[in-house]
Amino acid sequence: MTLGKALKMGCETNCPVDVLLVEDNLGDAKLVIEFLGEAGLPFRIRVVRDGNEALLYLRRVGGYEQAAMPELILLDLRLPKRSGHEVLEEVKADPELACIPVIVLTSSDSGIDKDKSLRLGANAFYTKPRNIGEWNQLTQCIAEFWSEHGLDRAC
Repeated sequence: MTLGKALKMGCETNCPVDVLLVEDNLGDAKLVIEFLGEAGLPFRIRVVRDGNEALLYLRRVGGYEQAAMPELILLDLRLPKRSGHEVLEEVKADPELACIPVIVLTSSDSGIDKDKSLRLGANAFYTKPRNIGEWNQLTQCIAEFWSEHGLDRAC
C-alpha cells in the first residue's frame, strides 16, 4: 500500500492511531508530536518519560488503569530508571503486549544498539535527526511504517 493510499484510508476511517512515545527529552517529544501531526494520519500520542513509567502505562497500573492500549510504541533507548532495551525486552516477553509494533527512536547510531534492538523484537530502528528537515523525513517514515503495518486494524 502506498503512503498516499494509507493517508487517504486513515482520513476516511478517521480512526486515530494510539501511540505511546517513551521519551525523556521534552524537546524531542515536542518535535515528534509536531511532525507526526503534519504526517497526515490521525495520531493520538501519549508521552511517558522513563522506562518504569512506560511499563506501568502498558500494564495499566499505577494511575494508568484507564489508559488506552497503544497500537504503536516509539521508544527511546537512553531512559531514566529502566533502559529502552529493558522495556523492549519486557514488552516482547509479555503475550499481551508482544504484538504491539515498537519503533526504536534514539540518539544512538551504534550498530550494537541497533542489532540488540532488532534482536529483542523492535520492528524498526531510527537514529534521531540532527535538523528539522530530517525530523520531517523521519516522521514520514513512521507514518509509512504504520500504513504498511497497522491500517488493517478495526477501529
